Amino acid sequence: MGTCRWHIPARRDGPMAHTHGAPVGRRKSGRPEADGYRLHVETVNPKPLIGPPMTLSPLQIGIILLALATAIIHIVLALPTNLIMFYLNGLGYIGLAAALYLPQLAAYRRTIRWTLIGFTAVTIIGWVAFGERSLIAYVDKLIEVALIGLLVVEMKRQ
Repeated sequence: MGTCRWHIPARRDGPMAHTHGAPVGRRKSGRPEADGYRLHVETVNPKPLIGPPMTLSPLQIGIILLALATAIIHIVLALPTNLIMFYLNGLGYIGLAAALYLPQLAAYRRTIRWTLIGFTAVTIIGWVAFGERSLIAYVDKLIEVALIGLLVVEMKRQ
């Protein structure tokens, strides 16, 4: 949808000819047309805020699914004991995965990808140093290693 611009062209004759169309004082009728003015409406189509629909490759879908899987695991593990670090970790995965494929951030995609790789690597290192050894933890680490692998494959393709 465009925006409307109102334009009152200069009137070349009549009592206000010397003002070049700028109304001075009150108009007699209150309607521009009756006083000899014409209103011109111009529709301007601004640059659309939303571009064409973005298509994701199977590799990109895999990256998003793995990031969401590890995010959900971290958030669910945080629920019973209210571990703030796990909530933040889950939100970090969601935010970085979303940022990675937002068209508005396409210029920063390489940096975001490296940030997500580093974020995932730090998460794995943190688990090795301090984490609990459980089945869900091992499954999550496999997901994170696969996520790093897919991110590296995507980086090599571009």
